[in-house]
Amino acid sequence: MGSWDSPKKTYTVKAYLCPGNATTDFSVRCEVITTSTGESRNLYWGYRQEEAQVQWKDDHTVEINGKTLDAENDTYDWRVDGE
Repeated sequence: MGSWDSPKKTYTVKAYLCPGNATTDFSVRCEVITTSTGESRNLYWGYRQEEAQVQWKDDHTVEINGKTLDAENDTYDWRVDGE
């Protein structure tokens, strides 16, 4: 779907569209990659979404589809946190 670098290129967010099937709807999954190490982890997983609106607020804070997250510490997963 897309890739967005933080202002100082410390992190990169990559977004993926996860297709639905007969019993589930589309979802958006985003991972954050630490540029210096190449390490990645899930940062965001939103249900019933077909696009990712990503905007970096500063080098560590990113907003994804209305959820503000610290790229180093936070995680949003609709399965755990609710819709």
